[in-house]
Amino acid sequence: MILRPHGAGQRGQALVEFALAASIALTLIFGIIDFGRALYAYDLVAQAARVGTRYAIVHATISPHNCSDTTVGTTPCETDVAAFIKSKMTGVDPSQISVKVPFTWEGADTTCTATASPGCTVGIEVDYNFTFVALPLPAQTIKSYSQMLISQ
Repeated sequence: MILRPHGAGQRGQALVEFALAASIALTLIFGIIDFGRALYAYDLVAQAARVGTRYAIVHATISPHNCSDTTVGTTPCETDVAAFIKSKMTGVDPSQISVKVPFTWEGADTTCTATASPGCTVGIEVDYNFTFVALPLPAQTIKSYSQMLISQ
């Protein structure tokens, strides 16, 4: 029987244990970071929908508004609102942002369908295609919808 000195061969065991523990810990840390990014994107999309809707209702009543008739006035049309929303969304990939502005000014009377006036509402939907970086999860579409009433 050959006697080995105490502790011989334990260095290799510690290295294997460290590699296993470190890989699990790093996966957990990067997963937390990725979910933090997803939460940030969710909050940003919700805020962008609210800010874009506010922009649309404030700028719609500055001048007569009808996106289909250029002689009446075209501010703000879908492109203006989408550009404003994208300018406010910092920290995310702007090519993955989709803004849907259904400018059908809903309201009690028929004038809301063509022009914006007090009593009409406008709704805006903002979509963002979020992809996880560290985790092997499929891409998710984060959506938010905001609707506001034009009061003045």
